Amino acid sequence: MKPLANQCLFITALVLCLSSSATLAQCPPNFTGARGKPMTVEAIDKSAVQRSSGFIEAGDYVRGADPFVFQEMPGKRYIFTTNRPQANVPVYSSSTEDGWTYIGDALPQLPSWAQKGFTWAPEIMKLGENRYVLWFTAKDRKSGKQCIGRASSDRIQGPYTDSTSTPTLCDEQRETTIDPSPYRDTDGKTYLFWKTRETIDDNSKTIIWLGQLDADAQLQPGTVKALMINDREWEGKHVEAPTLIKRNGLYYLFYSAGASTPEGYQVSYATSAKIDGPYSKSDETILGGNKCARGAGHQSIIPLQANNYLIYYHANHPDRREGKDGPARFLDYAHLCFRNAKPVVQDRACSL
Repeated sequence: MKPLANQCLFITALVLCLSSSATLAQCPPNFTGARGKPMTVEAIDKSAVQRSSGFIEAGDYVRGADPFVFQEMPGKRYIFTTNRPQANVPVYSSSTEDGWTYIGDALPQLPSWAQKGFTWAPEIMKLGENRYVLWFTAKDRKSGKQCIGRASSDRIQGPYTDSTSTPTLCDEQRETTIDPSPYRDTDGKTYLFWKTRETIDDNSKTIIWLGQLDADAQLQPGTVKALMINDREWEGKHVEAPTLIKRNGLYYLFYSAGASTPEGYQVSYATSAKIDGPYSKSDETILGGNKCARGAGHQSIIPLQANNYLIYYHANHPDRREGKDGPARFLDYAHLCFRNAKPVVQDRACSL
């Protein structure tokens, strides 16, 4: 089945496209902005260090990639993103769905093994009262590979510290080890998902893995298992950004895949009765991009009510360029609902 990219619509992109009639003409003819909603910077905390002008400005959209949202309590959320030029792990807080306050760098000091400028896809797990672990991807100085690190803090917003001299997880047999995603099951057991990539006969093979964690969020030997590979044509060279939720006894493993083109990078899911699989992939994608908001993906999902979740993600917006990196990525969100046990993304709250 053909992915549903052309049906995915974004309010953020609509705002940008309306600034120019020439740009608007390049947008899909049915473009109404019915899928995603923009996230904006309402304020900048006075304690946050602004090292250069124009980094983050109140009133602007939230710029960034690979978002992870942590709901500390009902109505209080934190969002962590991939590095920006002036922060290794930018962190924002909010008591609403779309207005955010920038509060600083959650990982101001990188561990000695990590090279600055390659800190990607941070995610958080709460271990107990005043105990938080930050999982992140960074470039290992010694091997030159992207590997996974682990830092700790007594506050959700940090600062987190990692005093290790080597990465926590770095597959020597593969080119990259990235996208760590911790998960606590309903029985209290904790797990870590991540992605690796290797090249075999000029073909890129990516794998999403699962391993069980101990009480200190350390990976337990002998528990690692491969869950899925990039075996669908639309997925292209990779499957990545694993996100797990459990609903009515069924595990839903969401992931992003495909090329970062208008119709390429998208979000799909697989299901299983057991956390360690086997997982059965859906034949449909649930979120994608278009010419105004391309490369929509790397999702983060939080629950609101029984049938109502929020899904956060990034998208490239060609109308706003950001230096040599090209189109800037911004953060959007939408509602994730379930109909007949199938996830559906929409721009309004779900029916209970």
